[in-house]
Amino acid sequence: MRSKKLSRSTPRAANVKDRCKQILNWLQDARPCGRSVRLIWVTWTSKDRRECFAETNRCGNELVISLNKPRCRTYSIAIETLLHEYAHCGTWGMAKTESTHFEKSEAQAELDMHDSTYWSEYGCVYNMFHYLDGWRDSKQYEF
Repeated sequence: MRSKKLSRSTPRAANVKDRCKQILNWLQDARPCGRSVRLIWVTWTSKDRRECFAETNRCGNELVISLNKPRCRTYSIAIETLLHEYAHCGTWGMAKTESTHFEKSEAQAELDMHDSTYWSEYGCVYNMFHYLDGWRDSKQYEF
């Protein structure tokens, strides 16, 4: 995958959307998940979806992370949600994410999507960003 890293004179991300795009570009270089990942911003208005922060789905050969604008307005919430969703990308082929999700109870589907494999991947992504200078390194990527 082609790096989207820029020079040291990269301009600072002007808003939360730009910052999340920088972080996603860094994640794809630092911890590739094996598929192309695209980030989109959505506004879910239906009663059952508007409280959701985000979701990740497969669209053809790529994975699409959808962040819910009303729920991910601040930098901290949007970034933590992006890290959470990118961990799903890292486990896509291993976890039960594309199984019979809608045929199960909500509680069982939640357990399947957030099993021990997922939490292990999330821990790696979280630590890379927060403790191994990913928060700083990612600022050198385009948005």
